[in-house]
Amino acid sequence: MAFFRSAGQSIATRIKLGFKNCEKRKVLAMARIMKSYEKSKVTAMTRINQFHEFVLQNLQIRPRLVLERQALLISRYGQFKECLGTGLHFTVPLVDRVMKTISMEEQYITIVNQLVLSDDNILNPEKAAFEVEDYHQATIELVHKALSDKYNTLKLIDGTNT
Repeated sequence: MAFFRSAGQSIATRIKLGFKNCEKRKVLAMARIMKSYEKSKVTAMTRINQFHEFVLQNLQIRPRLVLERQALLISRYGQFKECLGTGLHFTVPLVDRVMKTISMEEQYITIVNQLVLSDDNILNPEKAAFEVEDYHQATIELVHKALSDKYNTLKLIDGTNT
């Protein structure tokens, strides 16, 4: 029994001290773990805050002015989103892009050495951009058809309407 007794401590006292030391080590280890967790939590929150600041500074919704007699076709992530008419509109940079700018003005077309004036203009820019391959050529064909229909109603002899 003398072997277990050192400096007047009994076995029970040494066991209690061992448990206390063990508990103290556990508490210190837990404190270290909590400290590193809090530090990582702070750095994670800092990163999140930095990301939010980046988004707010660089990806703000920006105004886009569409001039009179123009239409803008906007794509979001490469797919058609909407057609913007005349006025002030807001788009998201890096997400929304202008696919095409379409002029809504009346156009003058020369057809086989004839100047034809038409009151036709583009009414639906989405259809002009997506449903017709070349709306300029389609307009020429439409004018040809309209002219031939008009000339077919005239009498060849006197050139008046029937």
